[in-house]
Amino acid sequence: MKLFHYLFQPFVYIWFATLIIFFALPVVIFVLPFGTETRFKVTSQMWVRFYRIMLKTVFFTNLLTIDRRDEESKKKISPPGLYIANHQSFGDIPIIFSKIIMAPIMKKQVLYVPILGLLAYASGAIVVDRKSKDSRKKVFEISKKELTSNRRQLQYYPEGTRRKDGGIGPKPFDQIKTALIDIAFEYNVPVYPVSIYGTPEVVNGGLVIPGRKTGIILHEAILAHEFADQNSFAKAAWDKVTEGYFELDRKINS
Repeated sequence: MKLFHYLFQPFVYIWFATLIIFFALPVVIFVLPFGTETRFKVTSQMWVRFYRIMLKTVFFTNLLTIDRRDEESKKKISPPGLYIANHQSFGDIPIIFSKIIMAPIMKKQVLYVPILGLLAYASGAIVVDRKSKDSRKKVFEISKKELTSNRRQLQYYPEGTRRKDGGIGPKPFDQIKTALIDIAFEYNVPVYPVSIYGTPEVVNGGLVIPGRKTGIILHEAILAHEFADQNSFAKAAWDKVTEGYFELDRKINS
């Protein structure tokens, strides 16, 4: 089986490159002259379709989807708000963006990857240099403006990095970064918890392992006015992410 996985890789990457070049790149090149908002509106529809095709023809994954958002939210690709999710692997991105599209916060190094950097820029990604305090501060201010003044959609991983302590599931609440969740509380911005399961089995050590089971839960919005303080608001949102992860574990592996 392991030999099959290695033999499978050239076909995976050739097909992935084909999708990028002939499906995504023409749209991205077309929108480059336009402003960020226009680029996002045009590319968002394309990315949803792109990632759905990718899940079926690159990952060959059986994605369990549970959507608990209200009916109005379900009608839209991505209602305005802050989307928080647990972080497991590079496979998180196609899982999330096959269902909802919003401006992601990406590390600076992505921009230097040929073609992928262009795709990220054209799609309205907010870029951060994790090693630079000034960069992190600037990105925080941009993100705050996007959430509060522009009322856009924004997605980030409160864990910052993937869990490396051998623990199962998302990091404990006291180990996550809650600054943007605190802003959401202060300005009454809805927070949409998202639980992801199974992506480390799909993308493992640089290898794409086909046919693995994955899952995503889109939880209903957590609203600031229902909580007395920032901490209880942030904890309730993260608890949803964590509970959803273990719910997916039970459903997928039972």
